[in-house]
Parts: sequence; C-alpha cells; structure tokens
Amino acid sequence: MHEIGKKLQLLRSLNNYTQAYIAETVGMATSTYINIEQGHSSIAHHKLEAVLAIYNIDLSSFFSFTLDDIRGVTSGEKPARSRDDANRMIARLEALNKLQYELLSKVLEKL
Repeated sequence: MHEIGKKLQLLRSLNNYTQAYIAETVGMATSTYINIEQGHSSIAHHKLEAVLAIYNIDLSSFFSFTLDDIRGVTSGEKPARSRDDANRMIARLEALNKLQYELLSKVLEKL
C-alpha cells in the first residue's frame, strides 16, 4: 500500500498535477487521495486504473517498475542489472520506456 502511494505521488509530481486535480478527475475527495499517497488508505482497483489512465499507464506497467526505476528514468540512468529472468527484465524495460515517452510527451506539450 505504501509503495503504491509513493509511486502515485512521484508520478503526480513529475507531471505537475495537484492532488486536488487527480482526486477530482477520478471522483474522490482530495483528503482520500492524500491518504492514499501517504500510504494511510488503500485504493480500489477501478480507482487505481482511473488514476493511471491520467498518465496513460496500465496496471501491469505500473506494477512492473519500482520507485528507483522512476527516479532513474527521470535522471537519465539506465535500469540496474537484475537477477530477474529475461522476460521479466524485458517487461520492466518496456514499462520504463513507455513511462519515459509519456513524461517526455508531457514536457514537450508544455513548450
């Protein structure tokens, strides 16, 4: 629960969205969304999908990367080597590439 909240918080910050904007967009109280980001509350599956739709990220992509992966993408680092099998590593890299593309698209839209 805490990891999900931290990932949502980081994604929101990277996209310069407010907690109020995300909460309103998915139809929940701002205080509820704040509690989710802080790890004090869980988020329903359909609400998580709605939040992720704002970032054009699906559930499997969201769960295939870690906070460190997101930080690495935003700072230009390559993903760390892992002992994961090849298929899992490929899935993680695809998710990271998708995230990087989405973040870059957001930046370019603002120019």
